Amino acid sequence: MFNIGPAERDTLDTSGCRLVVDIGLRHLHYAIIDRSGNNFQAVGAYHVKGQLAMDWLEEAGKLPFLDRDFASVDVTYNLSESVLVPEELHRSSSNPVLLNMVHGDLRNGVHREDDTQVQGIKNIYRLPEAFHHQVDRLFPHARFNHLYTCLIRQLAGSGIPTGDHLHLFFYHHMFVALLIKRGRLQLVQTCPYDLPEDVSYQLLNICEQLGIESSLIPVSVS
Repeated sequence: MFNIGPAERDTLDTSGCRLVVDIGLRHLHYAIIDRSGNNFQAVGAYHVKGQLAMDWLEEAGKLPFLDRDFASVDVTYNLSESVLVPEELHRSSSNPVLLNMVHGDLRNGVHREDDTQVQGIKNIYRLPEAFHHQVDRLFPHARFNHLYTCLIRQLAGSGIPTGDHLHLFFYHHMFVALLIKRGRLQLVQTCPYDLPEDVSYQLLNICEQLGIESSLIPVSVS
């Protein structure tokens, strides 16, 4: 979709930079941040329509700058098969069962978990095995997290609202909804959409299921 960076690519020394990647089954977004942590050196977005991830990840690895050396690499998995579990109820051995209950048991995958460090919540999630291995080959020295983990930590860093609040993060044909109710995290969920009405339906349904007055709740859109 786009790549923004120096016209002369060879002039950008990435050896002291940080590479940040947001990757899903149909997209790869990246940003290169300088050693000060304050300036973007390059950003890019790559989207596909019909191909499976295994068909385009090799091509995506040839995007500008991604084959360089970096001081650090952070990869965020942006996939919907996730369950947030209170720490006191969390048992790693139960992760496959919980994910199968919520997202179905038709697909096997790699099970991972993150500590969100917020309100005692664990994020357990499942990655398609072949996809995970290809991403690992593409970014062999990366630190990995799930998008929901990053969003929850970011929200906590800026201060979780004491009342109700709905945060929306829009992507190409999907959005992530993060709902706070009375200062407590209630929901982080990825919803697909093709039309504006799809978004309205999903948000109204979320509010109804969780007892939120849709006409009153503050909404932040990114």
